[in-house]
Amino acid sequence: MKTIDREAIAADSDSFFSVHTVDSISSTNDRLKEYSRNIDSGFVLIAENQTGGRGRNGKTFHSRPGGLYMSFILRENKTPQRLMRYTAAAAVAVNGAISQLCGLKTDIKWVNDIEVNGKKLAGILCETALKAGQSLCEYIIVGIGVNVYTTAFPDEISHTATSLRLEGSADTDINLLAAGILNNFLRYKDSEDMADVYRPNSCVLNRDVYISRSGFSRQVRALDIDENGALIVQEKDGKVLTLDSGLVTLRKEKF
Repeated sequence: MKTIDREAIAADSDSFFSVHTVDSISSTNDRLKEYSRNIDSGFVLIAENQTGGRGRNGKTFHSRPGGLYMSFILRENKTPQRLMRYTAAAAVAVNGAISQLCGLKTDIKWVNDIEVNGKKLAGILCETALKAGQSLCEYIIVGIGVNVYTTAFPDEISHTATSLRLEGSADTDINLLAAGILNNFLRYKDSEDMADVYRPNSCVLNRDVYISRSGFSRQVRALDIDENGALIVQEKDGKVLTLDSGLVTLRKEKF
C-alpha cells in the first residue's frame, strides 16, 4: 500500500495544479472554502484521512485511511450551472483514471457516483459561492473521494461500498491515480467530447429509474446526457425533461 506523496503527484500532474497534502483533516472541501480568499485557482489539497468527510445533501462519506480524498479550487467567471458540468467532468476523470491505471471497468451513476457491480467506489462533491451582488461564482471547489486500499466499511454501508483493493486492484499506485484524475479533469472540463466519453460509461442511460427531487419520487426513462452532464429523461406520459439535480435509483422493471 503506497502512501500519499506530494512530490510524486506534482511530478505527474499538469503544472496548472499546486499540490498540497495533509495527514488528517475534517474535510478537504471545507478547508478550501475556509481559505478560499487566500488560494489560487488550481490549488489541490489531498488528505490521508477525513474525520468529517461528506457527500451530497450532507450525507457522511466514509473517509478513513486507505482512500484518496482530495479537493481543488477553480476561479472562473461561471454561473452556478457550471457545477453540473464539472461534476460530470470529474466523474469522467475518475472513471478514466481507474480504467487507465487498474484496467477495471467502472460505471458512472448520475449524478456523482462511480460504481463497480452496483457498489459505490468513489464520490464527487462540487460546491460554490457567488460573488457579492452577482450571479457568477467566486470559486468552484471539486471534491473527490476514492476508496483505494479500504478493506472494511461501517456496517451501514458494508453491502453498498467497495474499493479498488476489494475489486482486485490491490497494488494501485494512489499517487498515479491522483495525478491521473487531475489531468483527466483538466482535459474534459471544457472539451466538446466530454458527454461522448460519459455516455458509454453510464449505468443509468436507457434504463428505467426513479428520480427523487424536492421530497418526491417518480419513475422515468433515462434517455441521454447533454453536453453539460444534465440527465435527459422521459416521463410515462411521453414528456421529456432535462434534470440538473436529483437522486437516481436504478430500477429493474421495464418502462
